[in-house]
Amino acid sequence: MTSSEIQLSIVIPAFNSSKSLPHVVARLYQQSCVSSVRIEVVLVNDSSPDQTWHVIKQLSEKYPNLLGINLSRNYGQHAATICGCIHTSGNWVATIDDDLEQDPESIFLMYQEAHLKEPDVFYGELINRTHGISRNISSNIARAIFSLAIPGLYYNYSSLRLIRGQIARELGRFDGPFPFIDGYLAWLTNKFDSIQVPHNSRHDGISNYSKRKLISHALGIFSIFSNYPLRIASNLGLLFSMIGFSGLSVILLSKLLGFNYLPGYASIMASVLMVGGLQLLVLGII
Repeated sequence: MTSSEIQLSIVIPAFNSSKSLPHVVARLYQQSCVSSVRIEVVLVNDSSPDQTWHVIKQLSEKYPNLLGINLSRNYGQHAATICGCIHTSGNWVATIDDDLEQDPESIFLMYQEAHLKEPDVFYGELINRTHGISRNISSNIARAIFSLAIPGLYYNYSSLRLIRGQIARELGRFDGPFPFIDGYLAWLTNKFDSIQVPHNSRHDGISNYSKRKLISHALGIFSIFSNYPLRIASNLGLLFSMIGFSGLSVILLSKLLGFNYLPGYASIMASVLMVGGLQLLVLGII
């Protein structure tokens, strides 16, 4: 089958998923036959310590148009997904997790809906999330903050995506230290849509995202994709420089009018505030 015959490419970043991955792939190819959609599958092993890569090699021998990529070290889910997108050839590219929390069949439903609505990016909006209460709350808070901080970010984003092939392969142009696919997509297009899909319990084991990793990931995204930190620095710089300038003005007037004031300390502090504030302001502008 030539690349021009591929209608749908499916990218799956894999980490410690030797038990769940065969089920995901089997359901994808089964649904491909039912839907008469010609697919290719790209499995990216994110340097898993278990037998994931061995399983991927077995699957590549069993299924047609299945490509396995073995990363030299653990780069993270978003980086692994981007790597897979670069090696696709389909008109549309879907991304899905490896743990069966998302139904593989949902991809084909999204594929049909996308042809009717014609967005550039089509998300699977997960309903009735099966994560714990604390994680669901923290995820909603982070999602709300990201939506405010990152212009153009689609609020109902998820890792279950359907992206036009040309746009998906453009993701390879970005090489930031904290890759965030949905932030990149917000830079590439504003044509988003979504459809509600079920959310299942994890097939095997526990989530690879600890609270520490989630917080680190959120802070990295916020610092890289948002201009809020720079805007805060600029506003603080402006505030401090105004306070320092006001203090110096008061000291100068007191000196000229002959009022008693505390010499030395007040003028030094006012100067430090004004100069430091101006530095923050200029940094924010740059």
